[in-house]
Amino acid sequence: MKKPPKICAVCGQVLDQWLGKWIHTAELADMSDHVAVPVDYDESMLVVHCDFCHDVVALADRWVVPAKDFMTPVGTVSDGNWAACSTCAELVAANKWDDLIERPLGRQHTPLPREMLREFLTEYYAGLRKHQTGPPRRFRPGDEGATYQED
Repeated sequence: MKKPPKICAVCGQVLDQWLGKWIHTAELADMSDHVAVPVDYDESMLVVHCDFCHDVVALADRWVVPAKDFMTPVGTVSDGNWAACSTCAELVAANKWDDLIERPLGRQHTPLPREMLREFLTEYYAGLRKHQTGPPRRFRPGDEGATYQED
């Protein structure tokens, strides 16, 4: 059985563990606007963000990109399915990865140079493509990637 994830008390995003510290994935690219404040998972606190563009995703607009776990370019583990908004799900389905990379770049809040961030996202999404197990589909209760589920 999987342990419940930690979530950020500030924004409600599920956190990743990196070098023994709980962080937002966006912090690895200096894109987060605050430091993670880890708290134990509580479904009522969870806010789902698109794993691609980081927009808040309404329940009616929630999609899942099915995937297996994989090691990311920065040494963290991408744990299973990815949550997606309808726009990003359409881009994944159409294999428009360059367009998908541009969505978060247009909203970047990071001191990193745009090209460095583009290279990071290109590598990150290449890992997802290799481990994607099917086309994007609408979220269903019990799906991993958009909410926590016990094995």
